[in-house]
Amino acid sequence: MITPPVVLAGAAEGTDADRSLADLAGRVRALLPGVQVEAGLARSAGDTIEAALGRALAGGEEAVIVPLTHGATDPADAAIAGGVADARAAFPDATVARTRPLGTPRPPREGSTPADELAEAVARRYREGAMRVRAARGSHVYLTGLRLTGRAVVVVGGGCVARRTVTNLLEAGAVVTVVAPELHERLDELAASGAITWQARDYADGDLDGAWYVLAATEDPATNARVAADAEARHTFCVRTDEATSGTAWTPTTGDHDGIQIAVVTPRDPGRSRRVRDRVLALVEQEGL
Repeated sequence: MITPPVVLAGAAEGTDADRSLADLAGRVRALLPGVQVEAGLARSAGDTIEAALGRALAGGEEAVIVPLTHGATDPADAAIAGGVADARAAFPDATVARTRPLGTPRPPREGSTPADELAEAVARRYREGAMRVRAARGSHVYLTGLRLTGRAVVVVGGGCVARRTVTNLLEAGAVVTVVAPELHERLDELAASGAITWQARDYADGDLDGAWYVLAATEDPATNARVAADAEARHTFCVRTDEATSGTAWTPTTGDHDGIQIAVVTPRDPGRSRRVRDRVLALVEQEGL
């Protein structure tokens, strides 16, 4: 189970800021049961980010920092970055993952509030950071073989990466839908032949309904993050091609020989995966295994 503590990093000062941060921390705890939640402010004279991280690390050697800012140009971002840097310097042996900015807040859903939406965004970012912490310790994935024949798979993005993956999915018998404004030439041919279904537009809510497996393969990290979050909400495994540790599944490096399929997974080291795969395949072929 992935349970490193989470530190909510803000940049404000005053009683109102403390109260708002405490309220948000309570909401995040409700969304992440079993996860320790701490909060600190970069400009605070009292409870700082460094102090919050210190409490988080008291019971272990890893933590996730979620900056409460909406983008790298946010005026608060520099203050938060400084607080995070100071915290990391104070705990040099710890594994501390800082997540990406939260992005533009979504309009509240019916029956929801801006505070609810912010807490949910924090929980999503925490899960991304927790996966990154896990990857830093090693691959730690549960290897299995998916039987996708006749099952719906959604690929968001129509470029070169999607082209390679779609080919493999079709070979596995999957029923593939590609969502993208434009397609790679090979994917266009597959769509014209009826081998895949093409939704010629940007990703939209509901595109993952009924999917068994999802691939987020656009060139826009924000879209990929949205696809991954929507897939997680549906309990559907999702591969992110731009940031593998933020997805719930990884695509292994594969090869086959005489009916044997070889799959190799390494965290953030595709070159090593290919070398291991090729060595194993050569051994299988040479010894007739």
